[in-house]
Amino acid sequence: MGFLVVTDQSDLEAVANSVLRTRLSKTARAAALDGIRAANPGLDFSRLKPGAVIRIPTTDGLKSTGKTDGLDTRLDDLRSMTNDALERLSADSTAANQANDQERNATLTLLKSDAVAGLAGHLPALKESIDSVLKTLEEDSKEERQQVKDLIDSVDVWTRQLEKLSAL
Repeated sequence: MGFLVVTDQSDLEAVANSVLRTRLSKTARAAALDGIRAANPGLDFSRLKPGAVIRIPTTDGLKSTGKTDGLDTRLDDLRSMTNDALERLSADSTAANQANDQERNATLTLLKSDAVAGLAGHLPALKESIDSVLKTLEEDSKEERQQVKDLIDSVDVWTRQLEKLSAL
């Protein structure tokens, strides 16, 4: 499927004249026009404005110009850059979660050490604070793991949606 960016075309007939060969039977021309309409649901072909993008389905009767307006390439580039950014987002989030886990583990090791436990045995307020921090660290860890999982799941969905869009 190709694309046409409307420049000065004002209606479907003008678009057809731009993309279809001149020597088409009435039946072939009508079929091509029906295909263009079907590929662009919701587009009002009676009032096309410059800048509108029209999908042109592959069909018999299209002109072979040997050139492209570059829109397909730009869309592929955009999809590729978006996929790369989504992959980096997943990887960076996972790496940040791992770094946070290491920091939490170091804090847990310290708070559960014999030295801190000895002090906490003599200071009830310190014991309460340590217990509160331990509980918060565990809750934060679970919440962060869930957020990263949700993000990665969302990235997978977005990537599949981009693949579907690129097939249009």
